Amino acid sequence: MHDLSLYLLELLENSVRAGASRVRTRIVLDEKRDRLTIAVEDDGDGLAVAPDQALDPFYTTKRDKKTGLGLSLLREAAEQAGGALTLGSSSRFGGLAVEVTMTLGHLDRPPLGDVATTVAVMAATNPGVEFTVEASDGRERCVTGGAELARGGDLLRALTRKADIPRPETIAEEPPPTAASSGEEPVLRTTGRSR
Repeated sequence: MHDLSLYLLELLENSVRAGASRVRTRIVLDEKRDRLTIAVEDDGDGLAVAPDQALDPFYTTKRDKKTGLGLSLLREAAEQAGGALTLGSSSRFGGLAVEVTMTLGHLDRPPLGDVATTVAVMAATNPGVEFTVEASDGRERCVTGGAELARGGDLLRALTRKADIPRPETIAEEPPPTAASSGEEPVLRTTGRSR
């Protein structure tokens, strides 16, 4: 399973390949609604095909490849975690807008990973592109770009790490003595909200 920062890396690379000079990433951890949203929008060329075709695993714009698995795998990961992936036009920049939603506490949601480093590496290796990241958890909000990204984005890192903290509703219980003696693994049970 990929962590979500690797999918984000692919989205950012797609923006650069599409000729974007501005790329904005937005990450929202909404604990009240149990929602994680990751959105990327740019001022690149946008989609040359219908969104359904762009999500086809056998469609790619890369000349040296025969498949384009990134978007289709990200859509599958979102759906497995109770969410969705949408493609459209960016009203802010005029290029492509990609939005991924997932249930924040879903057991099948991949970990968020190191978003700050992912965006910092893209910014460092593509100096002609303006990368901006907005992260919020309902209490704190961080908007960063440029030199702050290069320094590591401490507040961004702190906010996005919250997505990878185990939820209190999920606890590992010790197996009953009979299960332990038979070599079975501990049982994972969820309490509280149903998933």
